Amino acid sequence: MWGGRSAATDRVATDRVATDRAATNPPAATQLARARVDRDGVDTTIPGSLGQHVTMRLLSSQVLVATAAARRRAARILHEEGQARGLLAFRVADTHAHALLVSSRQVAFRFAQYAEQRMRRHLSLPSPFQRAHVVGVETQSHLERTFRYVLRQEEHHRAALDVRHEASSAPDLLGLRLIAPNLPERVHVALPRLTGRAIIEWLGLRFGEPDYARLADAAAAALALPQLDDRSSATAMARAAAVHAATDLTTMEIADRLTVTRRCIERLRHQPPPRALVEAVRRQLRLRATDATHLAFPFA
Repeated sequence: MWGGRSAATDRVATDRVATDRAATNPPAATQLARARVDRDGVDTTIPGSLGQHVTMRLLSSQVLVATAAARRRAARILHEEGQARGLLAFRVADTHAHALLVSSRQVAFRFAQYAEQRMRRHLSLPSPFQRAHVVGVETQSHLERTFRYVLRQEEHHRAALDVRHEASSAPDLLGLRLIAPNLPERVHVALPRLTGRAIIEWLGLRFGEPDYARLADAAAAALALPQLDDRSSATAMARAAAVHAATDLTTMEIADRLTVTRRCIERLRHQPPPRALVEAVRRQLRLRATDATHLAFPFA
């Protein structure tokens, strides 16, 4: 599998994430008093800084993620590296990626370092990354503006490379994807006035009638899987969610769309996946051009 790690690597990753978790939430007095030093040894202390806005770009300034599979892999990497480092939002635009973290400057640089290493390896990027650009976020209003700016990169750059925002943290806040279960609560704590409907309006997303021709892709997208073409437990769960989401289709129609046998579909009908995942697949199927204001979201 593309993201596989050895046991030794997992132990190292666990140690560094535990260190970063402690650094992300130090005592308040320590946050205000300690000096923050960047990689060049320059004191960059900003008293009371709420978070960090990180920008990552290749030295060649090439496009980072050009396919749905690459966008989903990038999303998984950014979530995995950010979950213990205060990640609130990310968006991969065409030639660069933005992330917003509630963390120290050091932790933000470490997040960028590990995320860049993994993206270059798993996305087969042809160029090293530039040194990450990290800017402190000073006030609550600054945090709110930066969160909105990060998610609205398509509009800011007038690009339409990722109209479903798969290389973004938005799907995890809107019940479209289930790979970051703690993100909605983390965002709600940091931005209590934010609503799911506001994000829908920012991004211009609309939901219509289910497009069952995309059943396999919708199920893969709900778990950020490149495709449903292996025998992993995640693929099996995504297929089961597709079966339970496609209530308007016959067994043979579902089997045809998932390219599996009728017997496989009948077996999956008796293996109900989490309800939230079934709903995520349904929303992926409906991600089209009609109003979505009636939907409920993971946070109010």
